[in-house]
Amino acid sequence: MLTHFLYGLVVSYLGSIAPGVLNLNAIDVSIKQGVRQSIIFSMAVACIEFLQASIGVSFSHYLSQRTHILDALEMSSIPLFLIIGIVFWLQKPSDPNTENTEQKNKQRPFTRGIVLSLANMLAIPYWVAWTVYSFAWFDWFQITWITGLPFVLGVSLGTMSCLITYGILSNKIKHHLGLINLYMSKIIGTAFIGIACMQCIKHRETIFSWIF
Repeated sequence: MLTHFLYGLVVSYLGSIAPGVLNLNAIDVSIKQGVRQSIIFSMAVACIEFLQASIGVSFSHYLSQRTHILDALEMSSIPLFLIIGIVFWLQKPSDPNTENTEQKNKQRPFTRGIVLSLANMLAIPYWVAWTVYSFAWFDWFQITWITGLPFVLGVSLGTMSCLITYGILSNKIKHHLGLINLYMSKIIGTAFIGIACMQCIKHRETIFSWIF
């Protein structure tokens, strides 16, 4: 059980290091609202990650043999990511150092974390693929009700730990980030739109067949 927990923790933490939309949002929340709010955002993301990883792990054998379901999940993220990306792009640049307290309090990092994590349908195919890979390469990796829960718990805590790391580090150096602070919303919007475009390219044949 401990092995599965630590494995999930390490895999999730390392997998979350690469810059992505959730990492950028953790940075954005930390810079504009502080580390405490960034931790709340990270906790919300971890809650949804727990559910997504649970689905991916529990149904890994079933879903790995039905790739059309995984493709549908990935393609469903395209319109969601495009809409979210456009919303972030349309936000006016704001200076976190001059933003008033009332405006900051109107922002809800927990809700933001829940919504963005739910929109990230790519998480389920990711954990399906990683579970199948682990089954193939590690003899000790077996998922039961006893070992599955510690693994998924490690996954959610690993994601949360990585996002908190991003939040703490970005808050410490926010005064040195210059224009990045002002245009963080556009950076996040670009990341969302970029991922949507990548998924369009990946599933271009299916999309073209629908259109034509």
